[in-house]
Amino acid sequence: MTDRQRDWTIVIHSRGGWLGLDLKELWRYHNLILLPVRRDFATVYKSTLSGPTWFLIQPLFSALEFTVVFGKIANVPADGLPRRTLV
Repeated sequence: MTDRQRDWTIVIHSRGGWLGLDLKELWRYHNLILLPVRRDFATVYKSTLSGPTWFLIQPLFSALEFTVVFGKIANVPADGLPRRTLV
């Protein structure tokens, strides 16, 4: 290995798993995580008429759809668990 290659070789090591997690450093850079989440949330839900309420309505519609399709139409067994019908 030449001197020039040694100058550009960097080895990155972890500090020691999850127990070595520095919460102060994580809090210091929390905007690096929150900024893309806020941006994605705004671009997806801001343009809809119902806005952020669609964020809550969409999973409820999905649960209702799965209940109707698998519980009523396909009649898939619940393996002994009591059925809670939404319809």
